[in-house]
Amino acid sequence: NVIGQLIHPLGTKGRALLERAFPQIPVDLNNDGSVDFYKPRAAWIYYPKNLLPLFVVVAFAQLSCAAVFVAIEGWDYGDAVWHCLVTATTVGYGDMRIATNGGKWWASFHIIISVSLLGDLIATSDELREERKATLAKVKQLTRPLDKKLLDDLMKCAKELRSDLVRDGLGLTELEFVLGMLIELEIVEWGKVRPFILKFREFDMDGSGRLGQNDLDMMLRGAERLPPTMNVSKRSLSHTSPPRGSTKISAVAPENDPASKVSELTPPGDGNDTPKMTPIAEP
Repeated sequence: NVIGQLIHPLGTKGRALLERAFPQIPVDLNNDGSVDFYKPRAAWIYYPKNLLPLFVVVAFAQLSCAAVFVAIEGWDYGDAVWHCLVTATTVGYGDMRIATNGGKWWASFHIIISVSLLGDLIATSDELREERKATLAKVKQLTRPLDKKLLDDLMKCAKELRSDLVRDGLGLTELEFVLGMLIELEIVEWGKVRPFILKFREFDMDGSGRLGQNDLDMMLRGAERLPPTMNVSKRSLSHTSPPRGSTKISAVAPENDPASKVSELTPPGDGNDTPKMTPIAEP
């Protein structure tokens, strides 16, 4: 409803202000200086803190409506507040007799306001519960050590994602792990991923498991799509951390090539050439 749409942003803004004033504890899993997640608060802190702004809005609305009843009906302010609270909590008229037409019109408006506030309070509670559930699941997965069940679940997911892939038996790739975790956490739904996989296979004209200029040229020529010959692509050695005491491996561009000064991870040529591998001694 319209009133709920006006009220909800107030609660959201209030939660943001409280979070800024009382921030959560950041957690850096690999000590690289970036925040991986924020430590979840206990339920008895999480819910009151995030519902406080909405309760303030509700209290302000009921106290303001009570003041209007005092002006119209001539009630004592305490009785007017009681009437408003009873009306708001039972979604009906309070136990005070309304004598004037103006009071009855205002009571109708007050009921609409109260129902809208109650509805937004319930919706916000559900939203917070789902948010906390997702956060706890994410933290559990991020702090979970690798075990047989997790590996089997992710491998099963990877096989469903790319059933045509010829695997080398070495396990999951980095992207398969990430996408599998997103699906396990229900951040991404399998039904939303599958259409893009099918679209990739539709564009993969040469069946190589990669999209490039060759696929585009074949499409423009109207060539027949070749059967897939997908294989697990080996990760670039420059993306892996070497064991302690070993040498670092990085991709080095040809001499006098300005691109070599841009990034150690950028291979020369069009991306299909094999970069030269040069060991860099540990300091």
